[in-house]
Amino acid sequence: MTSFGPLIYAYTVREAVEDGTFLDAQLPDLGLAEVSWQHYKTPLYLTQGVADLIRHAVEHCGRDWRGVWHDILTVSRTLYTQPTPNRREFTVLVADTPTTHAAVTIHAACQPYDTTDPKPVVVFFLPHED
Repeated sequence: MTSFGPLIYAYTVREAVEDGTFLDAQLPDLGLAEVSWQHYKTPLYLTQGVADLIRHAVEHCGRDWRGVWHDILTVSRTLYTQPTPNRREFTVLVADTPTTHAAVTIHAACQPYDTTDPKPVVVFFLPHED
């Protein structure tokens, strides 16, 4: 129940993972599980937008997935603002050419995995993906 009445529908993290909107950072194919666990002791997910940002740095700028993800997670824990109790906003430098970096704003939100499985997870997303 919310202040607006009973919840009619919620698009959950579980559904977003199932339909490919979110990627599970613990999956072995991304190689991010160890780096994720070094920074957070809860499951982490990233949107396609954040994955595309990392992919660009890897494919066009000579970076690697683990290094860029490490940078994102480090900044998310140290240099952030917290507009709401369950959300952080931070700006991280990500390679956009082999010799330059772009300042990119990323959000991290702690939310339940599913309506039937309320374990907390953290989702990393770009501002326009909210």
